[in-house]
Amino acid sequence: MKHSDYNTRIAVTIKAMRKLRCLSQNEVADSLFMDRSAYAKLEKGFTRIHVDCLKSISGILNTSVYQIHAIAEADILINFKFTPLSVILIKYTLLLEGKAESIQLNPHELEFIFSKIKSYYEILKST
Repeated sequence: MKHSDYNTRIAVTIKAMRKLRCLSQNEVADSLFMDRSAYAKLEKGFTRIHVDCLKSISGILNTSVYQIHAIAEADILINFKFTPLSVILIKYTLLLEGKAESIQLNPHELEFIFSKIKSYYEILKST
């Protein structure tokens, strides 16, 4: 996988987590002392996300760099068979906001997703 593809997966994951926490791009950009349009490019994967920036974003999103990477990795693993996890997070956010009626995932898909996240989290935590 190209680095740019992985950067895009990280960007999509960040966007999903931001939406899950009901934060606007402006709020995150302001917290990063960044212009909203520059932040939007970062979220679209147009701008490479540096480690320090990712650490700051994870703090704003009340998560860890490890969780962001784990979800991005899970996206890579499940995208060919199932809906990407970041898309599931966005759908879940829309459901919470009353903008979507349901999320269609079977128990096997959910079990697979959470087992992969857990295994990658454990790997990243031990490094």
